Amino acid sequence: MTRTNLLSRIQEVQDYIATSPRTQTEIARYFGVDRQTAKRAVDRLSEYTNLSETKDGRNMIYRIENPAPLEFTSLELATLIISQGAITSNSSRELGSPFTDSANSLLEKVRERVPPLLRKRLDAFAEVYGSAITPAKDFGGHFGTIEVLVKAAVECKAVILEYESLSDGKVKHRRVEPYNVYFDPDGATLKMIGFDDLRKSIIPFSIDHIKNVTVLAEIFTRPKDHDLKTFLRENCFNGIHGHPITVRLRLTGITACVFAERIFHPSQRVVDRKLSKNGGSLTIEMTVAGGRGLERFIQSWLPEIEVVSPTELRETIRANLQSSLSDLSL
Repeated sequence: MTRTNLLSRIQEVQDYIATSPRTQTEIARYFGVDRQTAKRAVDRLSEYTNLSETKDGRNMIYRIENPAPLEFTSLELATLIISQGAITSNSSRELGSPFTDSANSLLEKVRERVPPLLRKRLDAFAEVYGSAITPAKDFGGHFGTIEVLVKAAVECKAVILEYESLSDGKVKHRRVEPYNVYFDPDGATLKMIGFDDLRKSIIPFSIDHIKNVTVLAEIFTRPKDHDLKTFLRENCFNGIHGHPITVRLRLTGITACVFAERIFHPSQRVVDRKLSKNGGSLTIEMTVAGGRGLERFIQSWLPEIEVVSPTELRETIRANLQSSLSDLSL
């Protein structure tokens, strides 16, 4: 192993010393480097770790003083368990989530570090908490693609995608500047957000539709105002990307009660509220991405939902319903 390789694995050096005091010779032998390289790695580690040194003859002994124990609140434990469950559930494993093994190894490392009593609580929480989020597609064979895209995004390098179009199934070459890779809980899919040269805008790409990635040498500049959460809030809804529109919806019956208690989008606000024991009505307004995702959302709450505005969306929903009825009559 070279000096550079060991310096890039400082966390492993810390883990090795944390288990027991180590000499320079032991560190060098364990990592397969010379003593000088081991010393440089320890010096780097001492910059951010409470490391002590004692001399023993011709050897220097290193130990990490008073390592802070891992302590979690009940809510933090619940968050850890739910996060792992969302990735490693049975359905996720069967569908080939690329993060399943990493999530399991992460939780196992945490379990090894925590005190026995806390470990017992962690196991108890694991039997209680769960998640209903599972991938809708098989992403088992796409981890290599994800790694390449993430590295390119971090290094701000443009890529050429061989991308299969969802509309016509044709594979086309697209020059893209990758910004983010994220898991879309609405569509239960993995996506990449980037600037597309063809459409001259920032759009999402489905990871499973990427057939090949070629990383280019050219460097791009990510817009300073680009933020993934903000972009998704303004341009994506129910798993689908589209231009933002302001929509007003009127809910009745039990659906009105559901919308009174749940926030489906950060921009959601109540315009009119006439609820009763039997349901009543509720009118809300929100600014979300238009398109199939919004239409699918509205249609899933029929018949207790009405599009008040915009008129174009109201007519689109009407046309969708008429088309469905027409198909049933054939």
